[in-house]
Amino acid sequence: MKTYIKYLDDHSAEYKHTRSIHDELDRIAVRCEEELVVSSAQLNELKERLDNKFECIKEHRKLLWHGSLKKQSPRRHSDIAQRYMILFSDCLLVCSDESGRKLEIKRELSMSGITVDYIQGGRTSIIQNMGQPNNATIYYSFRVNAVEKSYEFLADKESDRETWVKKIRQASEDYNKRNTMIESKISNFKKTKKNIYLLFQFVNQVIIIMMTNNNLVFVLLLGSMMLM
Repeated sequence: MKTYIKYLDDHSAEYKHTRSIHDELDRIAVRCEEELVVSSAQLNELKERLDNKFECIKEHRKLLWHGSLKKQSPRRHSDIAQRYMILFSDCLLVCSDESGRKLEIKRELSMSGITVDYIQGGRTSIIQNMGQPNNATIYYSFRVNAVEKSYEFLADKESDRETWVKKIRQASEDYNKRNTMIESKISNFKKTKKNIYLLFQFVNQVIIIMMTNNNLVFVLLLGSMMLM
């Protein structure tokens, strides 16, 4: 379809119609890929690769994305290590996958306060290949800043970088919204609890006053109403 579009007039109705179909098919393909990446089968596979050393299945924890990235040293740009990243709704796992299929967790980054941004205004990092100084590999870099540690990662494709940046930002935003809602509910519960306590204190004071005035009938009636 891309080849067909090239031969169409950019201003023609046929071009616009074909282009809209092409874009919609692209969006469907992306959604299908995402569903496959975060499927229950993939979650079980990751659990096995982590040797069951991480609680993948947990309340409020959802698999959002995973895949390979390269970690670059901020001081020595030629120091690159392969990493396998697993993004959950509440944390980001930085893993080493150098020993076959098994994954070793190097660091667990909390979603609390995590940020992600492009390095050098989104420009690429060019790494010289060993033994081939004239044959450089282009990587697309971004930085993840977490409470535990900051990392600089390299993606093989610009689209991969865009996906990771978007996914981590969305996960951080959703995590913060969820925590704000929980904190609000806790605050409301504490206020309700305090109001109940104050009401109880008030009722006690009323009972004491009535007993002081020897109005036992009123006290018994008030007591029976509270038990209903």
